[in-house]
Amino acid sequence: DLPALALLCELLVRGPQTPGELRGRASRMTPFESVGSVEQVMNSLMTRQPEPLVVLLPRQPGRKESRYAHLLCGEIKVEEITQSTASAPVQEKARLVIQTENERMDKLESELEKLRQEMIALQAQLAELRKLIG
Repeated sequence: DLPALALLCELLVRGPQTPGELRGRASRMTPFESVGSVEQVMNSLMTRQPEPLVVLLPRQPGRKESRYAHLLCGEIKVEEITQSTASAPVQEKARLVIQTENERMDKLESELEKLRQEMIALQAQLAELRKLIG
């Protein structure tokens, strides 16, 4: 079954995904008429006998849709997947924000030191000028 194979390939390559993500990405291999058709194929893979090939993960807080994951590597620990995938983008974004702020602070400190040195030089020049005039 080509649609099922295409969806399983996408889950293997990219990890847990929503039906909409699966439809868009798997459509390169085989077209899907709608998200509903993806869900139908996924339901057949979830109810497959003797054992299911996919599982529907619980919807994560802040997410609009639930995601599917493959079971080809064995049983999934839902807690680990939801924690790692939920916190990874937030952690990455936070890390990038901190890195950007650190770079900004380093630049400002460097500019401040340069201005201090220029101010000291100008004060010395002004003192010399006052000696010449006065």
